Amino acid sequence: MRNKSKRDEKQEFLDEIISSKRVPSRFELMQMYRMEKDKDSCIRWSLAKALVNRYTPESEAMLRRMACDKDGLVRIEAIDSLCIGREEATLPLLRRKMRQADDYLERGYAVLSYFDVWMNRYGYHKESMSRYLKSVEGLYAQEEHLWVLAMYERNRYFAGEKEALQKLKAILLDKGINDYYVLRAVISIMEEMMNVFNKDKIKEILKEFLDREPAGLQGVKAEAEKVLESEAIVGVLFLDNKNTGLSQVLESIGNFRMDDMQILFASAGIMPGAEIESEVVELMKQREGVDLREEQYPKPVMNAHWYDFIVPVGIKICEEDYPFQRIIHMFENADENMPDMASAEQMVGKVADYIWDTYSKYLGK
Repeated sequence: MRNKSKRDEKQEFLDEIISSKRVPSRFELMQMYRMEKDKDSCIRWSLAKALVNRYTPESEAMLRRMACDKDGLVRIEAIDSLCIGREEATLPLLRRKMRQADDYLERGYAVLSYFDVWMNRYGYHKESMSRYLKSVEGLYAQEEHLWVLAMYERNRYFAGEKEALQKLKAILLDKGINDYYVLRAVISIMEEMMNVFNKDKIKEILKEFLDREPAGLQGVKAEAEKVLESEAIVGVLFLDNKNTGLSQVLESIGNFRMDDMQILFASAGIMPGAEIESEVVELMKQREGVDLREEQYPKPVMNAHWYDFIVPVGIKICEEDYPFQRIIHMFENADENMPDMASAEQMVGKVADYIWDTYSKYLGK
């Protein structure tokens, strides 16, 4: 058997990070950064896809450069991965793509990442969303491609413009629109938008679409049927100062122990530290047999629109700063550095019980 080539070793290294969705170590990131100028466009494409697994300022700067790669697929993947970004320099690059890119996929993914970067940088509240909507109104007005317009409507909905759902509905129910990729994109967006509070409205739209009997679009019908059969997932964010201790344990326990509860847990920090505390890593290895550093890392609030509930841990937050979520005031006086497994299990259980008891009428199919 011949020895693997350097190219094959690099591809396998990147493929493993992508397929496992694990967090690369800082040493591995250094290896990845050396691949930016690789002659093989497949390596560069895989690199752009893998960089989304862990945010660093260096990764964001690299993705900005890769968004201008000579290969179109590399550009699109880098633009998509810039969803993790939060630096001011990323916004004008994405605006330029939204305005000038010939490829509608480049424009569409730039639309998505622009919203995410804006939210990561300026927060997810009414004032920042109002400024976001104003910043894109000209670009939104000039866009003509339905696939790209669907991306704008997705962002507008999350920014508080609820009539955007009616715009997506109009695309889906228009019998003159039989573009598989457009219709599939709209259904995918509705699936992303669906939560326990709006699921009935979205599922009613999908039922109307299926009644339309879209000819020759069995794949799209299957996607719609799949969403109709699915349950809306409740997103819960544990938020503390550093995201290096207790909040990491709460996220991990929640997702390991309660993966059948229709709740997805995450964690973040106001001013995140560099690494998860070593005693927390050891505790999780002993109790759960998992290396937490491969699953999670300290990070600020990202993609805040994914979460229905925020649980402050050891901090107090203003509800005005998070008007799109419900705040659960249970653990504001907790010690965020306390790696206590038994207490953490009880805390996760209390949050889950509160959600089920308070919002039971919304839960279930």
